Amino acid sequence: MLTLALQLVDRVIQLEKRREDVRRNRYADFVAPMMGNVDAIHKDYLDSFRKYEAMLDDSSVPLTQGHPIFSAIKSDNLYSEGLRAKVDRLEPLNFYDIDTDLARFVDTVRRYLVDTMYDEREQSSQYIRTPFALELMHQLEESSAPDKLRRATARLMLTQTVERLQQRYGELISLHENLKKTLLKPH
Repeated sequence: MLTLALQLVDRVIQLEKRREDVRRNRYADFVAPMMGNVDAIHKDYLDSFRKYEAMLDDSSVPLTQGHPIFSAIKSDNLYSEGLRAKVDRLEPLNFYDIDTDLARFVDTVRRYLVDTMYDEREQSSQYIRTPFALELMHQLEESSAPDKLRRATARLMLTQTVERLQQRYGELISLHENLKKTLLKPH
């Protein structure tokens, strides 16, 4: 009887160890790489927005619908598509339906990629820069204001876009840290 009880205890310990290994592997194989990709995307966005800010500050080029900022946005979208596609198309295979924390993390990553000021149903990964470009283009079409005022408005629009992006990134960082603690802590 004692031998049977010891075998049962040993089996419970093995099962708990296996569960812990599965959680650690889930973090190492899926969550950490996804977060690494998100960090690269975030850095790319911030670098591009700093570049746009400098372009808007250069008053030697009038801020019109032909301003070089629009070509820069188009180029940045083109050359960063692979970064976003890697994250946007990922799904955590068979544990998506059973791990609600992981599902929430993936949903938050996808929301990070979408500028919530705009329609999230669009089937494009150009969610952050393109809406800014479209809003700026619309503002330039509608405005007969002097160049200095158009630039100030454009800078404000850019700042608001970056603030929304930073807020969503902060939410994602917080969720990632909580998920990391959950998956890596021994039970």
